[in-house]
Amino acid sequence: MSVRIDQATAEVWRQQATSAGLSVSDWIRGAVDAGQQTHIPTPRKRPSRPPRDTSNDADPALMRQLAALGSNLNQVARALNECRSKGDRMPVLEALAYLRSIEAEAAKLLPRLPPPPKPKAKGDDDAH
Repeated sequence: MSVRIDQATAEVWRQQATSAGLSVSDWIRGAVDAGQQTHIPTPRKRPSRPPRDTSNDADPALMRQLAALGSNLNQVARALNECRSKGDRMPVLEALAYLRSIEAEAAKLLPRLPPPPKPKAKGDDDAH
């Protein structure tokens, strides 16, 4: 196990270990076992997030289908970029056919998405 501490703390621990006639490792083990204060600030626990509003969440299957379309779109872009970087001729017609099929699939899926959330009214965040 290793522990990262700042130089000032390391020096204090070395001095305390030397004063006790112990190695730093033995002094640390003893301090931990005895529950002594080692002068390292204990990090505060992060405040928990408020629960996420899931009332507008879309169907998970729909979201997977949209993610697949996004992945297909990225593959087309990656292939075109690779052609360009190699100086090859770009298969423009083939890419256009893929893009049109992605567009057609998206057109079928988009109406199934829930409406976007309504903007919060001013002052809604202040009600704690």
